[in-house]
Amino acid sequence: MIPLTQPVKDNSPIENIVIVGADISAWSAAVGLARGLQGQKVNITLLDLPTSTMQHQSHIAQSAIHCTEHLFDYHRLLGIQDKQLLTNGQMKLCSATQFIDQNTSDNNYFIGFEKAQASYRTVEMHHVLHWLNITDLRPYSVSALAAEQQQLALPTTNNDPITAGFTPRVNLSHSHYLKFMQGAASHLGINYKKCKIKDTIYHPHTGFIQHFILEDETKIATDLVINAVSGFDLFTDHQQPCEDCSGYLPFDKKLVANANDAAVAKPYQQCLASEHGLVEVSYLPGNQQAILHYSSRTTNEQQAKQLVTDILGDINNLHIGDVEFSYSKAPLFKNGLLIGEAASYLGTCPISSLTLSQRSISKLLELFPGKACLAMNTQELNRRIVKDYEEALNYSLLMNTYSETSTKYPWQLNYAQLPTSLQHKVSLFSCSGRVSSQLNPFISRNAWIAVLKYKVRQRLGYEPVLDALDKQQALQFLNHCSQKIQHSLSRFRPYT
Repeated sequence: MIPLTQPVKDNSPIENIVIVGADISAWSAAVGLARGLQGQKVNITLLDLPTSTMQHQSHIAQSAIHCTEHLFDYHRLLGIQDKQLLTNGQMKLCSATQFIDQNTSDNNYFIGFEKAQASYRTVEMHHVLHWLNITDLRPYSVSALAAEQQQLALPTTNNDPITAGFTPRVNLSHSHYLKFMQGAASHLGINYKKCKIKDTIYHPHTGFIQHFILEDETKIATDLVINAVSGFDLFTDHQQPCEDCSGYLPFDKKLVANANDAAVAKPYQQCLASEHGLVEVSYLPGNQQAILHYSSRTTNEQQAKQLVTDILGDINNLHIGDVEFSYSKAPLFKNGLLIGEAASYLGTCPISSLTLSQRSISKLLELFPGKACLAMNTQELNRRIVKDYEEALNYSLLMNTYSETSTKYPWQLNYAQLPTSLQHKVSLFSCSGRVSSQLNPFISRNAWIAVLKYKVRQRLGYEPVLDALDKQQALQFLNHCSQKIQHSLSRFRPYT
């Protein structure tokens, strides 16, 4: 590499940002940084490398991206208007996830995206249901019932936890969202270069990246580098510390398949379990997508293709690629930040790489480092980003792979196989029906409860307040809640 002799600058504002990669995470990061720093004179350049183009091509088959409500948070933070995406059908609201054949006892159920819990005499709904030995939870989730009945569920503007206590997620059209971000980037004056990097110039004392030399000898200055290309090393002499998650998610292959579907989009995503692996099915207008994660040690390509063919029917687009479930334990090193699949791969549902990337950029803007990338800022940013990865992993394991009773498939996990932090969450809910609160969590307390009340049925504890209450009155309360939900459903329009 070429040494640089200019002296170390002070911690003045960053002037030049280089983003390596051209996938949807890279463009989203470029727009986020341009909007978040538009009060400063920051020059942003996006480098589309041959490796990033190949990575992007492998994602073309993925027509839909499932995103949590954090997508809207990111848009609001940056002042991005997403109404056009919604009105044009390129972003469809999704109010629940349907789980099929995951458990031996209950092989078909919907979990709604709830953000609040109705209470009876200060006691939350899930405690009351458990106290009354009610195992059918369906009548008490308006978002789940609306999805099951193919209705468009929109929360009301009041504070009622029944009619306003849920937050829809979205299925995004991959190609349209990419074009949306590329258009925003062009409007914001972001530089784009399709190129190869010939050399990298590091500062001789700090080791920071100072310049990229392109194949045509163009010199690109940088104070901060965002790397969205998996397998591209910014610092060749640095071993990136990673958390290997393959022990929890033993899949090394991802098959993405699409089928044209004349039927309308659906207000939910499906997670289907099989002996071969986990299938996620998403619906957009005129298109149905299935993503299968499987292990090449137990399933061959023909078996994988047959499984998704049985689900989708006629397939018009299919891609199989390698995946490695892991996440970086220090995504910011020196002046280089990893995002997207360069930083982590934890599957595609319920938390996408796009959502995690946008959260990382939001945190970067909160703790935006100067040119010196001060150690304390770096440590805090890494701590916050890694906390998101840990939460995303635990939530995904609880939702998709954990089985409370006997495991039905070899890739499913029992309690003893869960990460220690998730074991604690499951045990606490089993003993007390509670989930500990955190400051600015990635997964909200109520989102955890919405899944735990389905996945943790063996409850050892009880709610002491309930012993002083009348069960008949509690049943009347539940009946009132159910009537209110039915009234809400009568006002929803069919999902199209």
